[in-house]
Amino acid sequence: MKRSCMTIAWSRARRFVSSGRRSRRALSSFRRFRRSTMSNTTLQESSMTPRDNQEDVLRPTFSAPPQSFPRIDYVLVYDHRDVAHDARRNIFHQRIRRLGLQIDIEQVGNHSFVKIFCPFDRLCYEAEKMGLEMPLKGCEIRELESSGFLAWIWKYFVTDNEVDFVSGPFATDKLYLFEGFENELTLFRSGLRSLLVHNLLMEPLPDTSFSPTAWGDSSPATSLRRLATTQSVRSRANKDFDPEHDYNLPRLLLQGIYKDSFVMHDRSVDDPSYTKLKDRDPEQHATLMKRLQKFHDPRRELNETWTKLFKFQPLWKIRNYFGEKIALYCAWMGLLISFLWIPSIAGVAVYGNALYQVIQNHTIQTCKCYASNQTLSDGSRQCGEEKTVSDYIALDIVGVLRRSFIHFGSANALFSFAICVWAALFTEFWKRKNNTLAYRWDCNKWEATEQDRPEFVGTETQLDPIAKEMIPIYPESKRILRYFVSFLVVLLM
Repeated sequence: MKRSCMTIAWSRARRFVSSGRRSRRALSSFRRFRRSTMSNTTLQESSMTPRDNQEDVLRPTFSAPPQSFPRIDYVLVYDHRDVAHDARRNIFHQRIRRLGLQIDIEQVGNHSFVKIFCPFDRLCYEAEKMGLEMPLKGCEIRELESSGFLAWIWKYFVTDNEVDFVSGPFATDKLYLFEGFENELTLFRSGLRSLLVHNLLMEPLPDTSFSPTAWGDSSPATSLRRLATTQSVRSRANKDFDPEHDYNLPRLLLQGIYKDSFVMHDRSVDDPSYTKLKDRDPEQHATLMKRLQKFHDPRRELNETWTKLFKFQPLWKIRNYFGEKIALYCAWMGLLISFLWIPSIAGVAVYGNALYQVIQNHTIQTCKCYASNQTLSDGSRQCGEEKTVSDYIALDIVGVLRRSFIHFGSANALFSFAICVWAALFTEFWKRKNNTLAYRWDCNKWEATEQDRPEFVGTETQLDPIAKEMIPIYPESKRILRYFVSFLVVLLM
């Protein structure tokens, strides 16, 4: 019935526009109505669409205005034959919708994929709630350009061209102060967008609807009330956990209600699916490429810069696409590999020197038979047996290698001391690089704003001095006891 009403309204609007009264106001109203109608119809009718082709199962199915290009922010997977958990899944889907997210369920074989899309306004409110630091418009930090021959060579190895900005706490009512606020698709980079949606699903989902008006109020009283509400939800979920009524993604995954959850890559012109589309339908492929070229393609940038052998890692691009955690890991790996050149070259030099000295002093000795019936190193021949030239050559090589290791032992103490000094220097250099990147990426205070781990279950409660509510804790005495037992186990190993 709802579908028929939409169809009738759409046809009336089209007749009104085609009747000759093509005013600018009528045309704009018709276009807005058409886009909203297509969006609602798509979200309602494609909620359970069986599909056998697994290549396009994770395509964005949300209709949107032509100036935007929707994406899938999160994907949940479950077995649709598991009817025992359908009720809990439906409740979880309802609570996701009440949070302001849009979902689309598509069936492929025995599995169903729940594709989640987060609108821009919901991302803004979540970013404000988390207290994220966002770049301020017009506050660029320009680095001093050095001149000289080394600087001229250095620039050919650099892959990052991103500009750093002074950052400030994100506020929805002051959106115009932040860099890139004009474009809803680029204000939140891919890594940050995934973090916001992940943070939404990790917390216990309340059975209340999302109110943009309430979250848009940034007064101190509203902020304190918002903090108390969040702490209350977390404390109830940890202290009075009810497996039949508590809904957050980690618990549902642990209970097997969902098989898996993951974040998808952004679309890119280098996707293999687009190559196949070019062979099937060149005209549709050309149209799609024109649309894709209007948007930023971070995957193509990473493919062009990250895979170069004689280039530095594009840490800023990695951070923008994958997030700070993976970018810091890549930075640590890059620094470690760079530092490993020192001990590796030193180790090869020390061992090569020892091997050279042994070869210089080594002479081939004939095998002598003793009264104890001594055997050779391989244990297969006894002294006194006939030997060939190859046997003596093999014995000579083995003897050289053994003596080289023994001779290397004399320099082992000095080399070990050098490795200890190298490890200490590497640790200090990494601390410096880590703090520098954390400061530039505005995540040096992340531990203070990071959400509580949803899997944590406290055994006791105490009064929170800020929210003035009882919160679950794990006693310090039990924690020390666990540390002591673990220390004894490691000591006895």
